Amino acid sequence: MAVDPNKKKFHLWAYPDVLNKVKEMYQDDGCKSQSEFIEKAIRFYCGYLSTQNTDEYLPELIDNSIKSRMQNLEDKMCNQFFKNTVELSMLLHVFSALNNISEAQLDDLRATCVKEVRSLNGSISFKNALRYQRHR
Repeated sequence: MAVDPNKKKFHLWAYPDVLNKVKEMYQDDGCKSQSEFIEKAIRFYCGYLSTQNTDEYLPELIDNSIKSRMQNLEDKMCNQFFKNTVELSMLLHVFSALNNISEAQLDDLRATCVKEVRSLNGSISFKNALRYQRHR
């Protein structure tokens, strides 16, 4: 790894627990070295102390926080979609086993459901479906 000629080396005194935290966390932050981690920490803290220089730390902090929360939300939603799809698959298999529906009836039902879901903008309920079935 080539060292940037503009960078300067300096001696750092730190408590062992602080250095251990750097060792443990620098890769979690996506840094290639402990020096890079310390440099980012210094820039962050300088931005924090300088009210005129909040752009140094605030956008990155907010961006990282939002990305982390969005990833957690995405993971939870994917997990829930998977569970719902398994339940729906089970329901369809049970329903298919218990009812004798022709392919033509199934095609008609699909067309009706697509039309209904579009008209309701995806907001359907069992109650509305029951009401529709009783008034056919």
